[in-house]
Amino acid sequence: MVCIKIYYLFLNIDKVIEVNGLNNAQVDHLKNKLQKQRSLLSTMIDASSASDVDFATLAGEVHDKADESVADLFGDTQIASRHRAISELTAIDEALLRIKNKSYGRCIDCNDEIAYSRLEAYPVAKRCIRCKEIFERNHESLAHVPSL
Repeated sequence: MVCIKIYYLFLNIDKVIEVNGLNNAQVDHLKNKLQKQRSLLSTMIDASSASDVDFATLAGEVHDKADESVADLFGDTQIASRHRAISELTAIDEALLRIKNKSYGRCIDCNDEIAYSRLEAYPVAKRCIRCKEIFERNHESLAHVPSL
């Protein structure tokens, strides 16, 4: 059985090469997941930009403070949503660059491998669980940012 496995590995070496603890199939799966998420976010940002309402005009057309507040809230919500999507898009682009540079799956703090299960759940992860917890404890001002 060992001879068969070694022979298989020899014949299919390009299929089982591991980079930072991830085999080619895992990297390809995560890369596809990131690219799909990137495409979805890009479409959402484009649609959001195309359907923008001039909130200053909208707020100027309303004639009471309650309607003006709703117009302001709607505008602020759209801006926050677009900002969040752009931030996620940036994180995805950084992860795709790490894949290209073969540094994907390696913690930026301790240089250990990031568990595949973590990357499957959060493909843009830059830190292993241990370093992410340390980072969050040391940067409590970021406590409002959800942790994965």
